Amino acid sequence: MSMRVAYDSEIFVRQQRGGISRYFAELIGNFSAHPELDVDPVLLFSRCSNQHLRQIVPQLTADMPELRAVPRGVPRMLHLSDRPKNAFLRYRAGGTHSQGRFDLLHTTYFRPQHPDIARSSNLAVTLYDMIPELLGMDMHSGPHRDKHQTLLRADLIISISQTSADQLHQLLPTTSSKTVVIPLGVSDAFLNGNPKSPTQVDFPYVLYVGSRKKYKGFELLLAALATLRSQGNDLGLAIAGEPLAADEMQAINEVLPASRVHQCTPDDDELAGLYRSAEAFVFPSAMEGFGLPILEALACGCPVVASDIPVFHEVAENFINFFEPGSAEDLARALAQMLVDSAGQAARSEAGIGHARQITWQATAKATAAAYGELA
Repeated sequence: MSMRVAYDSEIFVRQQRGGISRYFAELIGNFSAHPELDVDPVLLFSRCSNQHLRQIVPQLTADMPELRAVPRGVPRMLHLSDRPKNAFLRYRAGGTHSQGRFDLLHTTYFRPQHPDIARSSNLAVTLYDMIPELLGMDMHSGPHRDKHQTLLRADLIISISQTSADQLHQLLPTTSSKTVVIPLGVSDAFLNGNPKSPTQVDFPYVLYVGSRKKYKGFELLLAALATLRSQGNDLGLAIAGEPLAADEMQAINEVLPASRVHQCTPDDDELAGLYRSAEAFVFPSAMEGFGLPILEALACGCPVVASDIPVFHEVAENFINFFEPGSAEDLARALAQMLVDSAGQAARSEAGIGHARQITWQATAKATAAAYGELA
């Protein structure tokens, strides 16, 4: 008999696209497509604008009207008018409203006092990272205020990396007995062999993907590119992510001419094309909970240069090139060395493709179903 697992709207209200909502969309999609996993997904909402969920499980979302995501910095209470009159209207696979109890509530974000917890015997939550704690952020207000309460309240904690799990257990030791590590997966767009070609990129470039928050190291990459250009290297930069702010454009223009910069917000097929055409993907972050872009790049045969931090070793093993975290000089050295060692890099990239192809969303869903089953 299938286990009925409910998913709330928390992350799908917060994100139209993004890593966490992709994770849950992939789980729900795999459970819907593979009944042998014995998980019957139940959606506790009747509106959805999240692009990942609409693309991956259209059979569950086709009849759902749009629901605007909450802009950053705007309190969610201001958007109650966007939510359905019954914000937790039960909507299950096949388009019928779900009634009665379910076996497990897997909350999509940190919410210890969930209105539907009384209808479930168990609560699961996923730990994405411990970055707010590592940065010394206020954990008593803002978006992180419910994180620790939810982790303590949960019956099952799924950590996306052993690194994050270890960091959690140092802070909240009582969570160790209920934590299981299940890595993320690589989407099909990065595994197939026919991606869209990147548009308007007609120069050799390194690729940067994702957020440009301070700890992500974007400024470090610019400094490394400045060093390479001073040595006669004409590498450009492709940036996949949100549009550039004025101060970011100014910083880039001090290093690179406009003809050597390309910024875009690509879909998965376009991003796969960018990976495949790049000289290298650079991930200079000082801390991460996982590092999914590394696996995406490896799956596309793209050489990777990344910070030498524990979680990247966990995710990529020895299939990528590491540099000393925080050192623009060492990043420039690693890039220069990789560019001249074409034969060695080709062999490493080929091995990296095989590594990434083993880490799929299907495997993530299978391991997650097994973790759910332990609570049954």
